[in-house]
Parts: sequence; C-alpha cells; structure tokens
Amino acid sequence: ESYQLTREVTNVDWHGRVALERLTRELREIRSTADLEFTATPATQLKFTDGGGNAVCFYLAGGRLMRSADGPGGACGTTSPQPLADNASSLAFDFYQSDGSSATLAANVYYIVVTFNVAAGQVSEPYRVSVQPRRF
Repeated sequence: ESYQLTREVTNVDWHGRVALERLTRELREIRSTADLEFTATPATQLKFTDGGGNAVCFYLAGGRLMRSADGPGGACGTTSPQPLADNASSLAFDFYQSDGSSATLAANVYYIVVTFNVAAGQVSEPYRVSVQPRRF
C-alpha cells in the first residue's frame, strides 16, 4: 500500500508541476490586454495571443488540462490540442487589477491567478499560481 501511495503522490506531483510550469511560462508571454479573451471571473478557459503572435487556449476537457492553438475569437480545442495534465479538475482563471480588486474587463487585467486540482487514487493536490504577464 505504501508503494502504491508513493507512486500516486509522485504521479500527481509530476503532472501538476509540469502543467503549472507551462501555464506560468506561457501566461507571462501574453502580448497585451487587447489579445486576452475571457468571459467571466473565475473563467474556465483562457484565450490569448502570445508575444510571437501565436494563438493559445487553456481549458479543461475530459479530466485533462489542455492547451490548444485557438486564440481569441475561436473555440478552444479545435486546433492542435495537447494535454498538459491528466486527472485534472476545477480549472479556474481569476483576473485582478493592480490594486488587487477583480478585473471584469481585459483592459484592466494586471495579473492572473490560475487554480486547478490534480488527483490520482487517494491523492488529490491543489495547484495555484499568480502570474503577471511581462507586457502588462
């Protein structure tokens, strides 16, 4: 049982950390607030254009945290979907202004907080990161 639990902890930790690193790296590269699209806070998906002009979308589908090459104006998951983490749940993006209050318009976003959960067997771990895109 101990071996199985250790294996589950390692698996959850690996999936969560890899997804967190990728999300953080890409969110820092959002081109501008004009290239950011979200519907509500907390949002369950986030679409934007990065500094290189590439469309990016993060979303949750079928228990997986996903990334696709669908940017503002399109549906997530239609172009080159890639899984970032298996057994993920409760993905949320919250948007804040520089004074710490919630941002309801993309033009007012100063930083983004991403929260998600990864679980396997008896192990469930929450992950959270706050990111300020470099160009905001």
